[in-house]
Amino acid sequence: MLYAAEVWLTPTYDVPGKSRRHGSVGAVQRLSRVQRQAALLITGAMRTTATDTLDAHANLLPFDLLVDRVTIQAATRLLTLPTSHPLYDRVQNARVPVTRHKSPLHELTQALRFDRCRNVEQVQATRQPPGWRPAHKTEIAANKDEAEESDREWQEKNIPAVYTDGSEIDGGVGASAVLYIPDDPQPRVLRYYLGTAKRHTVYEGEIVGLIMGVELLIRLATHVLDQTSCAADNTPCLRASQTRSRQPGHYLIDALHQAIDRLCTTHPTATLTLRWVPGHRGIDGNEHADEEAKKAARGDSSPLGDLPEYLRTPLPASISALRRHLLDQVKTAASQRWKESPCHAALSRIDPDMPSRKFSKLVAPLPRRHASLLIQMRTGHAPLNHHLHRIRRSDTDRCPACHERRETVRHYLLECPEYKPQRDWLRREIGRRAGSLQHLLSKPDTIRPLFRFIHATGRFASTFGELDLPRNADGTDNPP
Repeated sequence: MLYAAEVWLTPTYDVPGKSRRHGSVGAVQRLSRVQRQAALLITGAMRTTATDTLDAHANLLPFDLLVDRVTIQAATRLLTLPTSHPLYDRVQNARVPVTRHKSPLHELTQALRFDRCRNVEQVQATRQPPGWRPAHKTEIAANKDEAEESDREWQEKNIPAVYTDGSEIDGGVGASAVLYIPDDPQPRVLRYYLGTAKRHTVYEGEIVGLIMGVELLIRLATHVLDQTSCAADNTPCLRASQTRSRQPGHYLIDALHQAIDRLCTTHPTATLTLRWVPGHRGIDGNEHADEEAKKAARGDSSPLGDLPEYLRTPLPASISALRRHLLDQVKTAASQRWKESPCHAALSRIDPDMPSRKFSKLVAPLPRRHASLLIQMRTGHAPLNHHLHRIRRSDTDRCPACHERRETVRHYLLECPEYKPQRDWLRREIGRRAGSLQHLLSKPDTIRPLFRFIHATGRFASTFGELDLPRNADGTDNPP
């Protein structure tokens, strides 16, 4: 439904000094009705259920925020275009605000504030020729125990070895490299502060650590290197060093390859292996690198002159970090909107984790009719007389069993005296949880007993038919 939405749909946003929202307000409102119909079909809720409640149960973003998410993904792709791309100049020109004849690019850049997104990494279409092969080896053990054993074997070789790490702490990202030289009690250390977590990722920090590690090996002019290694506790960056595919952060992988080429030039006999060591397993080199990376993440970089020349200027922002930051803002806005909803107070007493995927996982093993009735009971929009009378589908709001009180979900499940035998059985099955709507309507291990209780009362037999849910083959009530 939102294919190429960044072309024909403008995100809605507030303009300072104006009461009306700017963007494709009418189109978004009409399309949101389509999403509402989809949410009704997904959840099986009654048509009277509020849209925000449907979205929360279906784990859908409000439609205007969904448009924001789609356009953010498109916009961040445009930000990474290399200078050789035909659209590069047009995207850069669209950063300049215009008052009339705005193109979709102008609308996109204005809605998402491209002016705040300066110095972003470029993702090249091609990086290496088809016949390219890396100049280093990669060693990734099958499991942590094998990796520890491999590290011990490398230590027994008594050769120069580097341990690297990347870290995110206190909102900053840092990298470190620690070089151990035989017969030298003092390891050599390099630290580099990449920037804030809004602009950089730990993955980048891991690659920067490898770059600094190779630089430390290059500087070993007095040693004849034959076999050496750089150890990291991050397998994705090691695997990325073996490929030539385009991906976020590949400019750092290319810088790593260039550093390795310089190492091979400086030490023609050297054979470098990038290997994996498991983190937090008591490996001295890895623990030392981890401590240094945390220092770097707090802003404690090595002197500029000690760093590789490539790292003496600020790195461009990671598109992955930028996209994550923008999408987190969308999620935060959705969560805040739900907290401000009139439906939030009642539903949070039943499921305080909403909106989340928990409800989808809860109803996944249930038959359709059971899932429909469950959301109806959770929202209060259920075929009980209290709600049916409110929507003029029943002449009375009284309970048809006891005729004393309004037939609400609470009354039906917890209070009606006519269902006391069934409720006593339910209490024997699940204990005190039988007296809690939160446990009855949101916990996986109480769903089957709940529906056996509902089946025993016969209240919804004419609407939903058979509602009994027998125990699992192993005698439990947990979802399969």
